[in-house]
Parts: sequence; C-alpha cells; structure tokens
Amino acid sequence: MKKERAKTYRYKNGDIFRVQLNSGKFGYGIIISKIVPLKKMGIIPEYHPLSVLMSMPILVRTFDFVTENESITIEELLTKSYLRTVIIADWNIHRGRYPIVLNRKLLPEDIDFPIYFGVRGNHCWYYPDNEQIKYSLENRKEDNARGFFSWGFGIVEKQGNDFMNDLPNFETFINLPTTRSGLVEEDFIKKININDLNNVLKYFDLPLDITFDSFNKMYGGYSKEEFVELINNVK
Repeated sequence: MKKERAKTYRYKNGDIFRVQLNSGKFGYGIIISKIVPLKKMGIIPEYHPLSVLMSMPILVRTFDFVTENESITIEELLTKSYLRTVIIADWNIHRGRYPIVLNRKLLPEDIDFPIYFGVRGNHCWYYPDNEQIKYSLENRKEDNARGFFSWGFGIVEKQGNDFMNDLPNFETFINLPTTRSGLVEEDFIKKININDLNNVLKYFDLPLDITFDSFNKMYGGYSKEEFVELINNVK
C-alpha cells in the first residue's frame, strides 16, 4: 500500500498562527518574513549574523499573552502588544503543528528583529560566553577580532583587545543567530531585561534611547517602513 504523504501548508507574511503550549494554554505569533528570500535579494549583508542561518528560517513575533482560548479575532489581537522577536524553522507551520488562524497586512509597527551581539573574527562568529570566546580566539589565532552589535540589518563593530573583560555577558535577552525548532511558553511571557540591554548599548557607545529606525539609519540597515515595502514584494 502506498504511504500517504504528510499534508503541508503554505504560509505568507502577516499570517497569525497558534501555538499549543505544554501547559495546555495557547500563544499566538505573527510571521514577519522568510529569511532565505532576503538572502537571495541581497538584503542581508555578507558579514551579518542572519547570513549564517541554516534550514528554512522565518522571522516571527509573539504576542504578550497566553490564553485558554484557541480562537481569537483580529480585533482582540490588536489590543495585545508584542513581546519577542524570534527566528524559528518553518516546519511547525509548514506541517500544520502551528495552525494559521488569521492574516493581516503587515505595518511598520509590526517590524522588529532579534538583537545580536558577540565577537566576530576572520573565521567565525563567537557569542557572549567568555570562556568560549577566550578558547576560540586563542586556538584560531584570530588577529582581527572585534565586537559586533546588530539589530535589523544594521551592524556596528568595535575593535578591542580584551573582550573577555570588556564585552558584556548578558544572555537574558539575547537570541543567538540560530534557527530554533519551535517556541516555548517563555516566548510569550518573558520580557527583556532593560538594565542588561542598557549595558550592552553603553559598551558599543550607542544612545540608551536609540530606536530601531535610528540605529539602522546610522549603520546601513532599513527602517521599519522601508522593510515593510520590501517584504510586501516577497512571495
């Protein structure tokens, strides 16, 4: 007997999906963009954390609430704020494990990206684990290592010789540039530690009140409005 193929589902920017959590409650997220088309369009710079992502990654934002209600309207969602921006593999959505329940046109205020920081050398990226950085830099004999901070497609680097002491080691809000398999309950309830974020901004000599748009204007990225215009043309 011929084995029946698993059903798959198409998805697009602006799709809102439901996630059933281990607690039995539900969280909701919205698809901002696929990553692979952005690479093909040349939007992602060559030396950028997003350029190293594997699999079929998609950028999603989670809403700041969990509920026992597995059906929700656009009107209800509009009363909720966003919480986190995460990059996940698409298979949970593609296979229907995270069912798409609604869709709406993306607006500039929907756009955000994970913040990444760490150390980049000639051969590899390193992230805020000081022992890992120390071991990797010594063994790879990196002679041009520098700290980096990225948000959206903008990226700023800072030269330095003592990253182990100088680079803040705050993992409470940083998403490493990897493609996660899925979402967990804390993605719908855990907020950014603003004190940690401020210390990272100080290290890179960035204003504490810097916005996504102003950072990307300063460091070669796209504003939220510009990015919405770009992805509206991505299939």
